Amino acid sequence: MNKTKVSIITVVYNGEEYLEKTINSIINQTYKNIEFIIIDGASTDGTKNIIKKYENEISYWVSEEDDGIYDAMNKGINLANGKWINFMNAGDIFHDNNVLTNFYKESLKMPNVDFFYSDSVTHEKKIHYCSKEKRVIIHQALIYKTDIHKIIGNYITVKNIITADYLFFMLSYNYNWYKLNFPISIHDTNGVSSGLINFMQKNAIDLLFGFNSRVKTIIYLSIHPLYNKIKKLFL
Repeated sequence: MNKTKVSIITVVYNGEEYLEKTINSIINQTYKNIEFIIIDGASTDGTKNIIKKYENEISYWVSEEDDGIYDAMNKGINLANGKWINFMNAGDIFHDNNVLTNFYKESLKMPNVDFFYSDSVTHEKKIHYCSKEKRVIIHQALIYKTDIHKIIGNYITVKNIITADYLFFMLSYNYNWYKLNFPISIHDTNGVSSGLINFMQKNAIDLLFGFNSRVKTIIYLSIHPLYNKIKKLFL
């Protein structure tokens, strides 16, 4: 069963408002070979009560202090037993109840693929177009082989680094990626991946990996925060 098991990890802290919809999105999947792990960062609101309400549907959960979101994600990775892994954090949901069933069918057709990803939809019902070549990946819209962490390692947990997932994607760039023709997730746009610091760190990583030249990096950093407005104008 582990050969086809999908480990879904939900990281939450004080997510009383939105955790339940995430849980329901996971437990209502038509694909049932799921390992569901919740890592709570010692929430002080009613988060734990919600987790306990669905305890019989959860494979493992813990509520304890951590050193930030990537530390919590690493705890989930270390607990995961499935062949595949997905992060559906509190506030994010699967696009529909058949996502994992449809993913499983695609994975059988393409056993050599390591990363399956897709476009995502925001809660405002806007499509967030993803592209490996353009280095636009939404974590919630990604299902990949768990064992890759044994080769590359877990997410770095250096203080003030908020792009550890992006760094992991770039380290995994030469693996086999495949874009699905259906969306995996509906995601929250107000997470740690937004803002100037994230923009700067992503550009620094692109420079290190040779995706951007020094001149291009300087230009991008110089025009921020007008970057998104200029980009929309050109599009």
